[in-house]
Amino acid sequence: MFNRFMYLDKEIEDFFSNSKDPFEKLKEIEGIVYRQTANRVTKKFFLNDQEYFFKYHGPIGYKEVVKNILKFQLPTVSARPEWNALLKSKEVGINTPKPLAICKKGFNPANSESFIITKSIEPNISLEEVFESNIAKEISASQKKTFIKRVASICRDLHLGGMNHRDLYLCHFLVDAKLDPKKTIYLIDLHRTQIRRKITERWLVKDIGGLYHSAIKFGITERDCYRFLMTYFNCSLRELFSNKQNFMDKSRKRAFSMYMK
Repeated sequence: MFNRFMYLDKEIEDFFSNSKDPFEKLKEIEGIVYRQTANRVTKKFFLNDQEYFFKYHGPIGYKEVVKNILKFQLPTVSARPEWNALLKSKEVGINTPKPLAICKKGFNPANSESFIITKSIEPNISLEEVFESNIAKEISASQKKTFIKRVASICRDLHLGGMNHRDLYLCHFLVDAKLDPKKTIYLIDLHRTQIRRKITERWLVKDIGGLYHSAIKFGITERDCYRFLMTYFNCSLRELFSNKQNFMDKSRKRAFSMYMK
């Protein structure tokens, strides 16, 4: 029995309209697997000359649920958190893959199944891929500054909008494949994102520290960090050192702690 199947796109609705079990229909879809774990699959597929992605979440079992609880962590058991985060992102002006459909089967978190379908945002390239390749050599100082400020603005909007990403790394920011810093930058992989009335410093530090950690190996300078934080906090350099030193220390400590692991 399906708890819910919601469509926001006519093409997708027509595709599933004659199927008694959307999950069986999903298994028939041929495409390119981008990521696969024990209970999750991300696949790109084509429908009527359009590109889409689906993310399937399978049962994780009681053992995994208990393991996460003992670590004081919330296990990812459903596509619902990402669906909610995608809708919330649109409200606060953050560009993410367009959500088109969501389906869930089962009530028990340990053995439920769910999936979401989004519109493809390719061709784009992650900032991590940019810095890992020779493409980074093509970025001018001006382009680099623009990218830093725009990523900082996205992080600012994310947190002021009541969301913490929990996987905020360079690999989850997709930019124009030709490295035009004025083109749309997308934030992806929001399956662990939490929505709160207000984001506490603890979660802010985890997100910003994680982002800093992912950038350390690419030679990000102190000046780059200050430029990022000035945009993130919408403040001057003097205000940054006067009012945000504690936050900077905590974020730096978290970043290097993650790096050393």
